[in-house]
Amino acid sequence: MPWLKTRGSFLVDEYQNPIYLRGVTCRGLDGIAPSAGQQFRDALALDDPNLSTLTGLWGVNVIRLPFQPQTILSGTSTLSPNDLLAGLDDTVAAITQAGAYVLLSMQPAMGDSSIPAPGSDVFQAWSLLANHYQDEPGVLYELFSVTSALPNGWLDAAMIVIGAVRLANPSSLIFVGNGAASSDVTGLPLRFSTGDPVFNVAYTISVAASQFPDPNDTQLRSLAASYPVFASPWSDGAADFGRSAEEAANLFERYGMGWLAENWNAEPSLVTNAASHDFAPTRWGLVVQRAMAQPVKPLLPSLRVEDDAASAWRLGK
Repeated sequence: MPWLKTRGSFLVDEYQNPIYLRGVTCRGLDGIAPSAGQQFRDALALDDPNLSTLTGLWGVNVIRLPFQPQTILSGTSTLSPNDLLAGLDDTVAAITQAGAYVLLSMQPAMGDSSIPAPGSDVFQAWSLLANHYQDEPGVLYELFSVTSALPNGWLDAAMIVIGAVRLANPSSLIFVGNGAASSDVTGLPLRFSTGDPVFNVAYTISVAASQFPDPNDTQLRSLAASYPVFASPWSDGAADFGRSAEEAANLFERYGMGWLAENWNAEPSLVTNAASHDFAPTRWGLVVQRAMAQPVKPLLPSLRVEDDAASAWRLGK
């Protein structure tokens, strides 16, 4: 997979080709327990038939893997930290060989009624992962994805987490939101003390039936016009037969936004049963398939910058 970086509101590879990321979420990393003879990625419904369907039939080019920091630091009830990391390595290799990026998405413990600001475990887990995958261009990083708003001060903490990731992996492409767990983008983009925007950062919003972006939100439209913006996650649970999800997909297309739809292997499910290889799309899955076929905004010639060689680009990151 080619390295990615931001250029204006686009993601581009090292040859300045625009890359439009549209993908799905695969859950289960925190409680993974492969049965006897089962590969790690098989337990996530990411075996060869699943990956072939995702990348070949659906056109997915990024797969989001949510996890909690303690999973990386302590392992699971059945896997040691080393065994879990080895299984994750195999999964990353299979996904990237299939032609898709991996978005590692850190989340707080499920069921927290009051989500605290990221603690030391977040920094430790990100430092470990960023160091481990520093030579893997196919791995991207979503700092802290939440379903409930984070306390005030998250954006200051986010800058510190970005620093921890970049210390180990200067080339990293980082996805981060403002902690509002909605389509609100107050406080974005992130800036250094000099006023310059933080480099190689894509911004995230959360989009669901109860969190539909306001089409008249000039702040979101302005951010998406200047920086890469992604709906991560994008989910559906409304009883309107997918109409609100289709409206969201149309908004993504108008704003040139990427997205990561929930879920390939959990509810709300995109297919009937990924684990059993029943890939018939659900109603929600049909909405996502149509969104996958929507046109993408062109990279304007004025944004194309010719490099002498890919190595020169790498040295200048």
